[in-house]
Order: sequence, then C-alpha cells, then structure tokens
Amino acid sequence: MRPRASTDGPRILLLAPNWLGDLVMTTPLIDLLSRGRFGPDRCPCSLWLGVRRCWRPLFAHDQRLAGVLPIARQGEHGGLAGVPRLAAAVRGLDADAVLLGPPSLRAALVAVLAGIPLRCGYRTDGRDLLLNVGLPFPGRGAEHYSRQLLALGRHLVAKLQGEPGTVAAAAENLLPGCACEDQPDDDRGPALWAVGVGTTYGQAKDWPRRRVLDFAVRAVRERGV
Repeated sequence: MRPRASTDGPRILLLAPNWLGDLVMTTPLIDLLSRGRFGPDRCPCSLWLGVRRCWRPLFAHDQRLAGVLPIARQGEHGGLAGVPRLAAAVRGLDADAVLLGPPSLRAALVAVLAGIPLRCGYRTDGRDLLLNVGLPFPGRGAEHYSRQLLALGRHLVAKLQGEPGTVAAAAENLLPGCACEDQPDDDRGPALWAVGVGTTYGQAKDWPRRRVLDFAVRAVRERGV
C-alpha cells in the first residue's frame, strides 16, 4: 500500500454484491464514485473493489479502480472463521470509507472489524448500529437495483464532501474485462445468443414470459440471430 500524501483523495472500498447479476448492476455506482472529487484540491478518490474471486477478470485493466480485493466466499473468507480473515485483508487497504453492496450483517461486521471509520449501506439485517451512513431500504423491486446502489453512492460522496458528478458512461466501458473476450468471425454464420430466463429467488427479478418471448422474436427477425 502506497503512503498517503496530504493532497490524496479518500480511499473508498466498494464491497460488491455476490451474485453476478447484482454485480453488473453495480457498475454505474463504480462510475459515480470514480468521478467524485474531494477536498479543496478536488482530488479523485482511490477506489478499491472487493469482489468474489471468480468475477475478478471482469474488472481487469479497469482504470477507474486503484485495485481489486478478491474475496474467496467459499474458501478462506467463508463461514464464521472467514469473517476476521476477510476483515484483516480489508484492514490492509487502510480505507477511509466503505460502501456495502451486500445487505448482510456479515458485510457490516467485516467493515467494523477492519476499523473503517465511515460505513455506508442500507439498514437491513439488524446492522443499523454498525453504519455511519445508513439509509432505509425501500425494498427489492421498489426501483431498479442499480438506482438503489447509486443512492448509497451519492450519500457517501456527500458525507465525504465531494460531488457525485455524472453517472453517464458508455456501456462497453462498465465491464472492461469483457472487451478481452475473443469475438467470433463474421463468416461463422448467424450469431447465437443465450438467454437466461430464470434467476435464483426469481420472482423479484424475472422478466414476464411475454417480454422474454417478444425479445426472442425480435432478435431473430431484426438481428438474424
């Protein structure tokens, strides 16, 4: 970890949600935090992302991040014994603030044990007293999950006396690791798209079946899939 300079912006750790779909919906929040400017010198923050090890390649070469903290959810950081081990890894970042993507008590405990002074998240799972910036949870599905995360980001930036800036970004830049995937040659025939029509705990997140069907029909008719 590099030493701090008096002109450095705050170090922020974003603990990302565990599920892939939720992680994708976290990418506008990464953009928001990376655009914030702090203090009289208008310095950018040093933004770290705590993410499951299997999703780490999605953020390869992401210029918005100072670094990625891989989390072994089923390994060394799993179970009760994994809480202090993860807290020790987080403590090594010397973060000024953490934004808790997972709505769990476990995530808040890790932040407290790591000694992070500013802890931001939704007041869920009995963790109210562990948060410095806590918002009432509007409920899953009350609005798009990405907007709920952005609300947390704006409150955290305000607490750090920065400005949220703009969230707009080109979609292809939100997951830079995807740009490293090999693209098939045009002469291999029509494109093949895979549609995941179900989810874990799916009623809160699934598209209605009619919309899935309409999407598939348009893909075939308009894109030659």
